[in-house]
Amino acid sequence: MRYLAAISILLWPSVALSCDTDGGEALLFSCETGASGKFISICATEVEPGQSWRTAQYRYGTDDKTDLAYPDDPAQGPKKLFFSHTKTAHSYTVNIRFKTGGYQYRVFSIARWESDEAPAEAMDGDAGVEVSGKSGKLLATIHCSERPYMFPEYLRRALACDRKNPHGAKGCAEEPPVEH
Repeated sequence: MRYLAAISILLWPSVALSCDTDGGEALLFSCETGASGKFISICATEVEPGQSWRTAQYRYGTDDKTDLAYPDDPAQGPKKLFFSHTKTAHSYTVNIRFKTGGYQYRVFSIARWESDEAPAEAMDGDAGVEVSGKSGKLLATIHCSERPYMFPEYLRRALACDRKNPHGAKGCAEEPPVEH
């Protein structure tokens, strides 16, 4: 748990305003992409602060216009957005997966470091969203132009477990599985 809290702080960039914070939504993941002011975001509404969530929705677009929101009904998000995470000696990866319109999407964030422990400040990495077709062929990757604003533990609690990850249910546990 302490590990995830440190990663949350390490991955702190500027914040998109695509969530309705006045309406009670919390921003659980967000980053600006290189595509003319567009953001990748996951917004959710809490039932019990930090513990349970009643809505969750992936959004891609600008603050003025959402190009894609999934699912259409945010109340379905906790069942239709799938979370998993893993770590290695020198990285921590978060994945959120969903399917819509014949495409599969994978929102990802990978934090990397060289020392034996995650540093207490910014680190290298990559984040964004990958889009694959029905055949599984990668069609596009939209990279974040900054480190994502992200709360992995809240994502884990707000979204369904992605049991299709290589570690099954262990990939959704509080302590991420370690890959060697």
